[in-house]
Amino acid sequence: MYQYSLIHFKTLFGSTVKYLPQSPTQDQRLEDINRKFTKDFYDFTCRSLFEKDKLLFSFVMTYKILMTEFNDKIMRAELRFLLAGPASDVEIRYPKNPTEWISDIDWNGFYAQIYGMGLICDNLKEFCDYFMANHGQFLSFYSSLKNENYPLPEPWNTKLTDFQKLLIIKALRLDKLNNAITYYIETNLGKEFVEPPTFDVSKSYKDSTYITPLLFVLTTGSDPVNDFRNLAEANGRKCELVSLGKSMDKIAVSKIEETKLKGSWILLQNCHLSISFMPKLEDIIDGLQSNPNIEPTFRLWLTSMSSKDFSINICKSSIKITMEPPKGLKLNLLRQYNNIKDIDFDGCAKPELFKSFLFSLCFFHAIVQDRRKFGAIGWNNSYNFTNEDLIVSRMQLKTFLEDYDDVPYKVLNYLFAYINYGGRVTDDKDQRLIRTIMKFYIEPSVRIINILIYLLNLRY
Repeated sequence: MYQYSLIHFKTLFGSTVKYLPQSPTQDQRLEDINRKFTKDFYDFTCRSLFEKDKLLFSFVMTYKILMTEFNDKIMRAELRFLLAGPASDVEIRYPKNPTEWISDIDWNGFYAQIYGMGLICDNLKEFCDYFMANHGQFLSFYSSLKNENYPLPEPWNTKLTDFQKLLIIKALRLDKLNNAITYYIETNLGKEFVEPPTFDVSKSYKDSTYITPLLFVLTTGSDPVNDFRNLAEANGRKCELVSLGKSMDKIAVSKIEETKLKGSWILLQNCHLSISFMPKLEDIIDGLQSNPNIEPTFRLWLTSMSSKDFSINICKSSIKITMEPPKGLKLNLLRQYNNIKDIDFDGCAKPELFKSFLFSLCFFHAIVQDRRKFGAIGWNNSYNFTNEDLIVSRMQLKTFLEDYDDVPYKVLNYLFAYINYGGRVTDDKDQRLIRTIMKFYIEPSVRIINILIYLLNLRY
């Protein structure tokens, strides 16, 4: 579901060149255009990728760029080795494990890696023998918490390229390979290429036209309706919602015909539940370009879960937008605050106190979502906490702060931890955990944050 038409890239490149400031020389101008377009391309593509795929996309993009600029810097054999390891037809005689810090269980796999490196890379031909004779020099590197930027013993630290160091980390500390790849991208392309843009549906809307559908690719628990309504309201557009399913095809066609003449917006929900309707929808989308009576303000929005039966042609012609909690606390907090309007910040009768507790609430929301990536260590069961939980809690926070002279901590804790978020939690240990976490964020000492805001003149 991640294919793009040529028109999307033409539009993207045109906007990049149009809004980029002028440069003093032609070479500088070309360099600025190349850099800006690469970043715009990264942001544009990340909107349609799930969180688990974004780092891989950044790595592939970095590899392709470096292969183009420095053809001898990364060999294809090295990439193949990083992905697949040593070839299966290579005969290896495993020596006895000379180290005390690599377990005997892991030794054969590790030795196969360092032996296979020397067969595909000239720089690493002597690494296996060097390690066997000087394995003690690698203990500090192996034990480091940040292997990605910890120096290797010389001469290897200066002799090897950044990509070849990834092979060493894969062999020694496979669990740190993701961190090493992130550092590799930061070093060669820039930190901004490992920090995906926060969810902002308005940016996708600006890239669209009346002939280009916008497709929300959903995950379990995600719901773009609130973002869709807010965007329509901000742009002064009327919107229609049709939930697809049995016997809804004719209603959907009728609403599309009606809205495209009025120039309003229509959202067709759950397209994956109406696969039989997709060929008809393809014909409707193909007909948009040749219809002179369509108002330019018309937009067709779609939502669908990932499905192998979904129309490929609709995917190609659409701007894809993924609906998924961002990865990491920082990006999660940024997304929550980007979705809050200025009027929501200052609309409370106790604005400073409201901002303090709102930060606590958003941080709590980020934590309960981020714990899911740790599996059973985070939660015994999987729970789909959504933005709607945060929106309802934010509205209740504002109401209770205004209605009470003193902050009703017990009431707020009960509403958030037992009802809004806790209502989804079924396991008794998880219920105890979420209540304990909430007590840490909604309690009197949170007012210290309010004082810091005042002293440092910060605004969330």
